[in-house]
Amino acid sequence: MTTLKIHRVDNVDWGRYHSPWFKKFGDFLSQYFNIDWIDYSVNSSSSSHANLINEVKHFGKNPPISDVDCIIENTSNKEYIVLSFTEFFNAYVVHQISSPFCKSLLLAHFNYNSLFKWLKKDNLLDKINIIKPWFFGSFQEYDINKYREIRKNSLHKNELFWKGLGTGIFPGHEIYRETINYIGNDIIKPNYVFDFDTYMTELCIHKIALSFYMDLSKKYDAFNYPGEYCYRDMEYCSVGLPFLRMEFKDCLHDGLVANKHYLSIDREEAYSVFYKNGNRGVAELIRSKYFEYIEEKELLNYISDNQINWFNKNAEWPNSAHLTLQLSGIDKWIS
Repeated sequence: MTTLKIHRVDNVDWGRYHSPWFKKFGDFLSQYFNIDWIDYSVNSSSSSHANLINEVKHFGKNPPISDVDCIIENTSNKEYIVLSFTEFFNAYVVHQISSPFCKSLLLAHFNYNSLFKWLKKDNLLDKINIIKPWFFGSFQEYDINKYREIRKNSLHKNELFWKGLGTGIFPGHEIYRETINYIGNDIIKPNYVFDFDTYMTELCIHKIALSFYMDLSKKYDAFNYPGEYCYRDMEYCSVGLPFLRMEFKDCLHDGLVANKHYLSIDREEAYSVFYKNGNRGVAELIRSKYFEYIEEKELLNYISDNQINWFNKNAEWPNSAHLTLQLSGIDKWIS
């Protein structure tokens, strides 16, 4: 049986879904391969370098590896694939594709508009065919059916749901989600919930939510790019809670479609009001879209059903593992 070397940084201080997902995926692969598991560090203060079989341009056999990336090497044919949840392609992961032995790179924050610029900058346009959109997950694992039942059996509030930091609810904290504060307390009451179960339960009893990234001043160029997907969006999809947001530019495999999987705000319209009136203008646009959609039961049910079907197919375990097996080409290593 072929042996795979799996390289991961286990950043326990960060505690996001990607790190345990990588571990679960390694366990999933153990039904087909022998697994040689390698963790490089366990805290956010240490930088890590992988110890690979092959050399990577500029770094030899010890390229840097971040805590949002995973490298899987086939010890028999020396090929490897890279899985990445990074938002910053050129800063974190581009070097991994420079080797001829790299057969695929799956990106959770994939953007066709930026792909040419990313690769042109590092003279790697010949690698354009091996970079593919992937899936995006929720913040952590949870009992999805439990919360779907709560949603199914609850009366739903009209209040626009949003929970998070950056709105100034804690004295002394930076305000970096300005738009939220302009929407109006008559339809949205932003706060932060520390307990995940409380957060998910509250989420389930609302008609409509708001996507996390709605401050247009946070949209940067291809090389200073925060990515558009958020764990919050995936949690909404997991239970079928329609959410408002500007049309996605980022792409997932079998991606989210405007007014099929979420309530869309036209990107051109959003930027038009932003350039005229800043984030106050965006907030007014969100208000108008909220009132346009809040009583449209058929549309909300349609989107809710599509969200759940999409999440089941692409993001729920073990379907996310089967999808990754095929997209990455690891399935071709199975003898």
